[in-house]
Amino acid sequence: MKFFEKVMWIAFVLIAGYVWYTTESLEIAGIIFESWKIAGIVFVLLIICYYLSRPKIKKPKYKREPIPGWVKQEVWKRQNYQCPICGEKSLDAIEFHHIVPASQGGSSTDPKNITGLCGNCHNMKTRYDQKTGAYSR
Repeated sequence: MKFFEKVMWIAFVLIAGYVWYTTESLEIAGIIFESWKIAGIVFVLLIICYYLSRPKIKKPKYKREPIPGWVKQEVWKRQNYQCPICGEKSLDAIEFHHIVPASQGGSSTDPKNITGLCGNCHNMKTRYDQKTGAYSR
């Protein structure tokens, strides 16, 4: 949140509190507003300002495809049913890792772009790839 937005929020809250505490009613253009109605209007304005100032969520521009079962089998056989980094042999804990990420154009149907890793090595490898931007086998 930018400095101006923070100041705006604080001002709205202070105005609402001041009006609530000091005013029994307020007449605007011949309409009498009671203090609870004024506070309600300020609250609605706060909600509108929040909605307009919140960051927009960007959807990814690519569609991530699931890794087909035949690719998983081929990768798993190629690696002799073990994690290539630490050597752990566990069918339950295997996670499949894109060497070139799908967001960078990597394929989920090319066995050469997929490697099977144990959970710990997968987390470590993903963090390393994101930090360095270098994708390696």
